Amino acid sequence: MVVVISFLLASCTKNKSLEGKYTGVFTGTYFIPYQPNEQTIIRSYTMEISNASKTRCEFILSYEISEMSINKKEISGSFETPRNPYGGINTFPTPISMVGTIEKVGGDYQITGKFTSTNKVISQQDSTFYYFPVEGTFIMTEE
Repeated sequence: MVVVISFLLASCTKNKSLEGKYTGVFTGTYFIPYQPNEQTIIRSYTMEISNASKTRCEFILSYEISEMSINKKEISGSFETPRNPYGGINTFPTPISMVGTIEKVGGDYQITGKFTSTNKVISQQDSTFYYFPVEGTFIMTEE
């Protein structure tokens, strides 16, 4: 009975060491049909990881809270980027879906991996917004 209770308590313990503020840099590429070359987009965000356990955590980014899944050293899920009523230059118009690896580098945590989202581009010809899929990599470093 004591062993079962100890196991349950251990599996529900918080992963406080992962919690904290992180700076994430997301670098992706996309193609615009009328452009001959691949386009690159780089976005950076400061976010907080909270309520971390061995199986989940929350990303907090400008008051948006998104739940992420943790499986050993892998983290996955989607999160929203801050909205700007004018479209903003530091936002993706759709959630960022990511899969990454949690590592300890020196004394701090680092999360690296791949992401997908969408970029919104305004046409110079007709002032219409077009959406293009973005794929890329990211690195999040603990502050």
